[in-house]
Amino acid sequence: MAYKRVRRRNFPSSSPMSFKLPTTTDVVLVDTIQLTANIGADCWGRLREQPVSITVHLHLKPSFLDISGQSDNVIDSIHYGHLTKAVSALSASYADIRALIHEVTQKAFALAGENVDAVRVVIGLPKQILLANDFEVEVITSRGQDSMQQAARVSIKDLVMPVLIGVNPPERLAKQKVITNITFYEKSGMHQVDYPAIIKQISEASALFLPLLTGG
Repeated sequence: MAYKRVRRRNFPSSSPMSFKLPTTTDVVLVDTIQLTANIGADCWGRLREQPVSITVHLHLKPSFLDISGQSDNVIDSIHYGHLTKAVSALSASYADIRALIHEVTQKAFALAGENVDAVRVVIGLPKQILLANDFEVEVITSRGQDSMQQAARVSIKDLVMPVLIGVNPPERLAKQKVITNITFYEKSGMHQVDYPAIIKQISEASALFLPLLTGG
């Protein structure tokens, strides 16, 4: 686990309207807390504990660091160690990944108090998709909102697919390994998307053919 405090980050505006990061904010980042939890079926369809990584971004109110800088008092700061311990001690069983995100978000708001405008939680499940390196779900929740009803960004990272790619006869006979990343944007209130089933359909598309672009 690593901790960072990011000063006045300007986030890109390329995200869909339903999934937007705070534009300008101070951020406390607790990066990649590792634990195990049962949050549904793993890549083999078995209900058991699997590796989980949790990253938490606390988007602070604009005046927060100014106040703590002037007072030079630890009481006016956020104790990221308490947040790390609280997240590391979470229950080992959840109905699904959104339930885990919800509990992490609630703990973050409770520990940070009124100093935080929004909490961003990123959950990684490296054993969720059999042919992918990682599966991530990211949710941003503003103060006073329900994290279970927020939009989400879902990322399938380094997915390996054997495909026919090319235009020459030899290239049409043997499949080659292609590594790709896929990002889904869930609308607010949208749940129970079977991403393993979607990725399985993509990976098993035996007729998949990608022609290469060649210069004249």
